[in-house]
Amino acid sequence: MKNFKIIKHPLVKELLKYGVAGVFNTLLGLVMIYIQVELLLIDMYIALVINYTIGFFSNFYLNRKFTFKSNGSAKKEMKVSVMVYIFSFLMQFTFVYILKEQQYWILEGLSNFAHQLVPDFMVQMLTVERFNRMTDPKLIAICFGIVIFAVLNFSLNKMFSFNQDKKHKVKLEEK
Repeated sequence: MKNFKIIKHPLVKELLKYGVAGVFNTLLGLVMIYIQVELLLIDMYIALVINYTIGFFSNFYLNRKFTFKSNGSAKKEMKVSVMVYIFSFLMQFTFVYILKEQQYWILEGLSNFAHQLVPDFMVQMLTVERFNRMTDPKLIAICFGIVIFAVLNFSLNKMFSFNQDKKHKVKLEEK
């Protein structure tokens, strides 16, 4: 059982909780978009705005209570979280733009590498058309962008929005 020692590390626990919160929020978003677009016949773009707004608040609550277990001022944490979210989104958008528009040859190389890496029988199981869509350079850029967003959002929220260490130090200094 020594292999599971790493899971007890506080940072790893927070990362796992952040992942669980993210998966929950993603599933919630997919269900909400399906209901809005398919059942309520709301325009897709309006549904996305609604989804991102509700998703932000859901994610804020989950990260505040579940991931980082913060007891700080919700109002202050919300303001910082909004700034973190906007900054992370802008960095993701910029990264995807640069990767897709300016460095397309890198994505083409990654796409070709993926084609060489995956055995032919797996490509046949997926169908060639589906496999080609999955290794589309634009999709690869978006996937990298999602990773950039997740890393930035977790790190910045941990450092600035829900920083328990800083709050404890302030409380100790006040006493």
